[in-house]
Amino acid sequence: MNTTFPNVFSLSPHMRYALQASVAIVISYVMPIAYGWSTQSFTAAIAVMTIASTTGLHLAFQKGVLRIFGTLMGAVVGMILVANFAQERLLYLSILSVFVFVLLYLARAYKGDNTLFVLMLVAMMTLYDGSDKDIFTYAVDKTSMTLFGVVVYTLCSIYLFPQKAAQPKKEHREIKKLMHFDFYTLEHLKAAFVGFLIYWVSVYLWIEFNPPLGFTVVTLATILSAVTIFSPVTPKMMLIAFSLSFVVALISYVGILPNLHYGWQLTLFLFLYAFFGYYFLPEALTMLFLIGTTTLYIQNTMFYNVGVFLNVLFALYLFMFTLLFFYYIPFSSKSEDVVKSLLSRLNKLLATLNKPHKTTFDKLYERYAKKALNATIASLHFWSGKLDTRFFDIKQEHLQEWMKALSVLLQEERFDQNSIQKIQTNYEKTGLKNLFERSRF
Repeated sequence: MNTTFPNVFSLSPHMRYALQASVAIVISYVMPIAYGWSTQSFTAAIAVMTIASTTGLHLAFQKGVLRIFGTLMGAVVGMILVANFAQERLLYLSILSVFVFVLLYLARAYKGDNTLFVLMLVAMMTLYDGSDKDIFTYAVDKTSMTLFGVVVYTLCSIYLFPQKAAQPKKEHREIKKLMHFDFYTLEHLKAAFVGFLIYWVSVYLWIEFNPPLGFTVVTLATILSAVTIFSPVTPKMMLIAFSLSFVVALISYVGILPNLHYGWQLTLFLFLYAFFGYYFLPEALTMLFLIGTTTLYIQNTMFYNVGVFLNVLFALYLFMFTLLFFYYIPFSSKSEDVVKSLLSRLNKLLATLNKPHKTTFDKLYERYAKKALNATIASLHFWSGKLDTRFFDIKQEHLQEWMKALSVLLQEERFDQNSIQKIQTNYEKTGLKNLFERSRF
């Protein structure tokens, strides 16, 4: 007789993720305030938001070690830059922009836990605020809070509602499998360049308007570019998440926070705020929603000034529209435009591999072309699944068959005219050519 009963209290992976991330947000905010460690508790919260919005929860310990390492590396480089160039603002910002481009590119190209590079960038950018205060003390304070956020998230993901432990050998193989870079996908380079542009536009707006949050808004806009550029997140989704965030923040600022008198009340408020975002919104949008907490100025001694609050909202909306502008310029992040770009690249690579008479250069280039073709097909698999198949009249069955045929062609390295002609025939059946004939906003 089977006496095994199902565990009715078991949590779904999504519920576990929402609870772990929400508790981490609460701890990162409340503990520094409760113990008077720092006035920069939102920096720890930003670190938690960054991790939770860009990565999953598996391989938690190994990821945690890498994140701490990345944060420390970013802090060391950031302190060196601040110590040597803080008085020369333009020079400092120019050098920092180079790191922005490189780290955003590596974060895109790395096929493992890309928060290693994102947290390096967070640690570097949060050390600067453009003021004349004690730079070293400020930098140490910011670094400690960023590290605190990383450690809190790591501990929550390991010990709070833990999953069944993975076998060490299997876990090691999974880590090894993920630890490589994809330098053959052009969209990674494009996204890093757009992030670079967003950084400089944000810097200009920061200097021009001097918003209450200071240089933090530049950091947020730059980090968010890693989530919004060449991702399935659409402008409509971004506007909804961002607006919902500030509606909730405004209601909280005016009607809830002034009536909270005990620590447990603040803890419950932050937990419910974070849980709503992590449970009900897609992971890519949670950071946009939770940014609203930075407008509340949660600290030991609260002060309420609606004018300042509205100024913060104006500044964040300004940077939000910067992200929306660069969703289309200079490279469109719409799924159909990305697929069109990938299809054009696919044709060029196949033409290169199908050359009947190859020069020495062609033979050398062929190695790159095969790897670039592999990356292009992988990107097509992802982005073709994001297309509005009804609007463009795309046949899903034929599309899947065509993608499978592409993978077989690459695996068998059959780049002769007959094989490529067969691919072309299958392509005609998919309806993808409609992408070049129809357009939508």
